[in-house]
Amino acid sequence: MILRLFAHTLAARMDDPLVLWLVGDGKPGHENQSLGLAEAIGRRVPVDIHRIRLAQGRGLLGRLADATATAKTLLRPDFILGAGHATHLPLLWLARRHHAESIVLMKPSLPLVCFDWCIAPEHDFPHGCARPNVILTRGAIHRVQAGHSVKTGKLILIGGLSKTHGWEGGRSFGLQKSARMSFPFRA
Repeated sequence: MILRLFAHTLAARMDDPLVLWLVGDGKPGHENQSLGLAEAIGRRVPVDIHRIRLAQGRGLLGRLADATATAKTLLRPDFILGAGHATHLPLLWLARRHHAESIVLMKPSLPLVCFDWCIAPEHDFPHGCARPNVILTRGAIHRVQAGHSVKTGKLILIGGLSKTHGWEGGRSFGLQKSARMSFPFRA
């Protein structure tokens, strides 16, 4: 489904890889989401991935200056993507300046209309989202790939209350027990 984003670009550039710029704020979770999407696309079509790391603690103008300076050394992008609030304005700035499509991961703090695409987990939109530029996923995008080997080890479940989700201790324990029975681990 996500590859529908790239259909028009792929049709025009059959021999050349898609050029993806990943705008990063240095937060591991955000960086891994961007890399996860880029790597997943790369498993389907040829890609050329470039990372633009935003300087932390330099404010908006510093982040824009860093992004602009780095961008001068890169191939023209087809798509520019990023995750995290600090990436939003540099992502949009670069996309407009380089005539590339913008892809924001997770629900942005800016209006959705600002971005060409938003790919976000369903829990970011608990009441759904009917906008045509929004693709909802089950959980956050990540770099982990499904494997076929037998896993051994332990599972630690960490959780608690959040803005959008509660924590039901008894129900959670039942789910843990059910998971142990469905996927037994060797001790």
